[in-house]
Amino acid sequence: MPATRVSSKWVGGNLVFFDGNGVPIVTFDGINGVLSLASGKLKVNDVSIGSAVIADVTATAAELNKLSGAGATVASGAQHAHVANLKSDYTTGDLDTEAKIIAAINAANAGINAVLAALQAFKINAVI
Repeated sequence: MPATRVSSKWVGGNLVFFDGNGVPIVTFDGINGVLSLASGKLKVNDVSIGSAVIADVTATAAELNKLSGAGATVASGAQHAHVANLKSDYTTGDLDTEAKIIAAINAANAGINAVLAALQAFKINAVI
């Protein structure tokens, strides 16, 4: 088996691996429980999550950071357009005609539909 030129040593309480030129390539931070890769990429042939196996995983640090708080819903994608703020300070007499009541209900429903569309675009809510 050929010899590798990877070395390791403890630096400030962390286990650091260096390439043949003495450049850090991996750091195990035992105090904070963090694994840092100098390249910013992680490649794993097989990852098991519960009973599921995901093959050939490659991820950047930014992509892995989206997984922070595993178990929580993680949204990604382009930012959706702003949903207009709806009037919420009606007082007595503001909705004194059927037309005004219908217009207010329609505006509220349009706002709700815009929020649902954004949730569906981010795959947080199912499209029905």
